[in-house]
Amino acid sequence: MGFEQGLGSFVPVLDTLYLSRGLGLDGVQLGDEIQCNLGLLVSVASPRAADAPYDPDLDDRVMINSAALWPLLQPQWKDPKKWWKQLATAKGRKDYDWSHLARRYFPERVEEKCTRDPSLGVAHGCFWKYHPARAWAWELRLGREIEPWFTIDEQGSDVYRETFLEENAEDAVKLLEKEVLRRNRKDKDAADIEVCLPVAGVWEILGPDLIEHERELSLKKNIRKIVTFPEPGQGRQAFFRAHPKKAKRHAKTMSTVTGGQTEMF
Repeated sequence: MGFEQGLGSFVPVLDTLYLSRGLGLDGVQLGDEIQCNLGLLVSVASPRAADAPYDPDLDDRVMINSAALWPLLQPQWKDPKKWWKQLATAKGRKDYDWSHLARRYFPERVEEKCTRDPSLGVAHGCFWKYHPARAWAWELRLGREIEPWFTIDEQGSDVYRETFLEENAEDAVKLLEKEVLRRNRKDKDAADIEVCLPVAGVWEILGPDLIEHERELSLKKNIRKIVTFPEPGQGRQAFFRAHPKKAKRHAKTMSTVTGGQTEMF
């Protein structure tokens, strides 16, 4: 349906809005009516891949939010029509698939791009879903840059994180080791290196690997510092209590790093 034909079908809607105002509908009721019918105008005047109500997001800013309303804004403001065409085609440098509005009206296209582009995954809240290794690495890193126990919270992120740790334990530990080496370079004068695991339960999944890497990394020639991987709660301590032989060996190793002082855990 073309814009002119669509606008013609929208005239009765405008009449209804004016009548509603004349009947004394309050602001909320009138606003709901306008919101509902704005979506109708957008659907007939701005072709899109999926039907969805017009629901502007402040993070999209004025340019993107105005693009879907271009029929209402011209001829006084011509740019929104151009922006809508760019958003709808997503070609070349004029690609706005990072926006919420693009995902609302072109969900399959944006979702497919999220599987390939981690930055889009972050923008649309599916970083853990499609890029779990990177999400894990960034949680470890931002635990230093922002705050301990930092997590990237998205829909289903707890499940995706647990699945990644269970099915990709070797990769998870390698990324943890990489973060230790990064911090060793950054904090050369630090007495020890503490990489906080973002959530409870990691020691339950990776305990044997974690305790060995604490030992091995602490003894590395270019580190020679106490390396620990605490998690929220008492998960690390519980693992040590459940494995006294490993704990004793661990303490003996750490004492060589600290000059004879046994690590308290």
